[in-house]
Amino acid sequence: MSVNQNYTNGIKEGEAIAVDEGKQIVAKGVYKNGKPFNGTFIEDNENRSDNYELINVENFKKTGLQKVFSYRLENLIRTYTVKDDKLNGITTFYNDGKITGTLQYKNDEPYEGNLVESEKTSVFKNGKITEETYFEDSYNKDNIQKQKLYENGILVKVKDFSFDISEKPQSSYKGVFKNGKPYSGYLETEDSREFKQVNYFENGILKFQYSNDYLKNMDNFRHQSYDIKSTYKDGKVFDGVEYVLNKKQFVSKYWKNGVLQAFDWDLFAMHYFNRLHFELKSNSIKISDMQANRKAEIKMEQSKNTFNKQLSIDGKIVDDTRKDYLESKYKESIIAYHEEDGKIVSKVINPIDESMEPSEGTELFYKVYMMIKENSSLEENFNMLAEKISGNKFIEETDENRIITGIQIDADGKPKDGILITPTQNNTYTVQLYMNRKLMKTVEKVTVEKTETVIKNIDH
Repeated sequence: MSVNQNYTNGIKEGEAIAVDEGKQIVAKGVYKNGKPFNGTFIEDNENRSDNYELINVENFKKTGLQKVFSYRLENLIRTYTVKDDKLNGITTFYNDGKITGTLQYKNDEPYEGNLVESEKTSVFKNGKITEETYFEDSYNKDNIQKQKLYENGILVKVKDFSFDISEKPQSSYKGVFKNGKPYSGYLETEDSREFKQVNYFENGILKFQYSNDYLKNMDNFRHQSYDIKSTYKDGKVFDGVEYVLNKKQFVSKYWKNGVLQAFDWDLFAMHYFNRLHFELKSNSIKISDMQANRKAEIKMEQSKNTFNKQLSIDGKIVDDTRKDYLESKYKESIIAYHEEDGKIVSKVINPIDESMEPSEGTELFYKVYMMIKENSSLEENFNMLAEKISGNKFIEETDENRIITGIQIDADGKPKDGILITPTQNNTYTVQLYMNRKLMKTVEKVTVEKTETVIKNIDH
């Protein structure tokens, strides 16, 4: 198909004539200011690059029968009727030249018949939806994935073929709604395509949740197998796994008899994934970083007058501090640095008794270590940490707000251990490495862009 079209200053203007391969005219209309004004026109379909429309226009508005087709006019996909600039009348759906459904519209709303989409068909009666059927894909409509039934436009029942539960294998699973809310049976969550679970209800109460290791099942869009069972009590996970999905992160909390045992913090970015595992064991918090392949352990001991905590990284003790509540006047602090709006920003942290010895892959360990407080038990600290992370209140490792290094300042306000960053002229910085209060190395005139590279190599 070809179109003879006039342009004025690069804008469609005047008569346009479209002819098919047999040189027969299929559309003839007039453009004004780049828009169809009167007549018939061949236009690209905005939703699909391989679809086109034969539209009828009067005074800039579509009117009457319109046709959507693929490449050739005879390859109809859909025809629809427009009146007063709205869908009114019959829409007909086609597949391989055969009618697959018709739907009557009234005032731009579905009224009676079948709405046929690529992977779903919806049935309407008297202006209300009565049924939805989901298929495996647009090429396999014999394989039904899910059916939804409605009464008076309100969802009442779901029959799902798209998953199986190891504990109770069936060809399909039913779920019932009451007053539009889950009431009984098995209902798969729909808020995310990649992260799904199945909730089991009895009399409107959530009893169990079935899930799986999503990292192994992210590509199984068509059929999921769920082999992890979680038990609910008073609306919360009591035994099993609780999932919290936030922007660019996914937290899995592992509970036993109502006590949090461990959690995974999964971070997502473009071409990046990392899992940080936190586990509470006896008198310690264990942390592992999958990407950095490093592990840390935080131990904590309390007595009436003394608080002690210890940080080990990869089996080596890097900080062992003790504070006497009654006598200590510990005044050391930490300066932490992060990049923000093209500048290096510093923040003074006054911990109980923490040191910072930054090196690649350990910043998060120190951050967690600093958050452990003496007025709470280790379990309370662990739960607090889980809440901050799952609530998206922990300082995330992003380009906008990420700790890149830090330095410990002694009680006299002098650098002790770490890397000191000092602003200089022309938005550059002086970077200095200190060890045991001794200045070991200085790099001057460092730009923001090169700061992380300098920090990485300064102790080499």
